[in-house]
Amino acid sequence: MITIESSSIVVPSEPTPSTILWLSENDLVMPWSHSPLLMVYKSNNVTNYSGSMPFSTETIKTSLGRALVHYYPLAGRLRWIKGSRLELDCNAMGAQLLEAYSDSKLEEFGDFAPTEAIQDLVPKIDYSTPNEMWPLLLVQLTRFRCGGVCVGSAISHTVSDGIGCVNFLNSWAKLARGDDLSDDEMPFHERTIL
Repeated sequence: MITIESSSIVVPSEPTPSTILWLSENDLVMPWSHSPLLMVYKSNNVTNYSGSMPFSTETIKTSLGRALVHYYPLAGRLRWIKGSRLELDCNAMGAQLLEAYSDSKLEEFGDFAPTEAIQDLVPKIDYSTPNEMWPLLLVQLTRFRCGGVCVGSAISHTVSDGIGCVNFLNSWAKLARGDDLSDDEMPFHERTIL
């Protein structure tokens, strides 16, 4: 059983462009849903170089805020415009971060096949609410009794494809380790070339 212990909104840690991004026809044919992804980490009972335990709540929040500075569209919201089109409002409303606990051990989940128990490791979106309210990025950090951790994410498929999602997660991980992003790791948000 998984218990949600807290929910918070993480906004970019620095000011970001307040702009509207046009969505291409390719973006608009994607389902208006969020793509789930699970990253599972067994406990190694060690601390990182700074002496703190990996996946501390403060590290997750701080690094996510830093990542959203560069990936600021993920902190925005989709909205309808004339012609029944969606556009991306980069308004820095933030990503949702859930902290959860499971009294199970990772081993009890087997091979993590898509069962109902596994689906509880991914944050849920209330699609009955107006899409202007949906966070484009949701993250659920679940800690297990054995010391293992699962980071479940749900990213709007309209805003990010698979490569973009992986680039974001790699950048976020790098920032969580205390590193900075190099120039060639910065995302490219210019849509007019499409």
